[in-house]
Amino acid sequence: MIRKLSLAATLVVGGATAALAQDASEPLSSALAQRRLEAYVATWSANAGINAATVGNYYADRSIYYGKPMSRTQILRDKLNYVATWPERHYRIVPGTVAAACDHAKTMCRVSGIMQWDRRSRGGARSLGSARISLTLSRASGGKIVHESASILRYAGDY
Repeated sequence: MIRKLSLAATLVVGGATAALAQDASEPLSSALAQRRLEAYVATWSANAGINAATVGNYYADRSIYYGKPMSRTQILRDKLNYVATWPERHYRIVPGTVAAACDHAKTMCRVSGIMQWDRRSRGGARSLGSARISLTLSRASGGKIVHESASILRYAGDY
């Protein structure tokens, strides 16, 4: 099980659907990458259901997920385990910390930002901290995530 900092990703808010719609023939942009990161984090704070369709809105068929090549199905399994452990999650991007850059041909974009979290387990344990989350989006996958990683900046521990 992957545990450095696994963020759940789902799409449940109708308005977020437009932010994720991307034709594989359209160039990516820094603005799209930023919207994708913000939608990703905001969606997971909604604490809504996670299923194959919603994870499919974010992830390519295969991605490098916290250092490991994984299928969308494997990522979904990890996300479901994560949500079972931490059913109450509150994430937010720290304003002014998002940076995005695309390659010259606009076929790949990397976006990152500092995310703060406050999560609680079913048993009442609480975890607080912040991390720099990084996503790489690919035009070939319709603007979906092909690489996800995070590095912990501050961890206040589990209470």
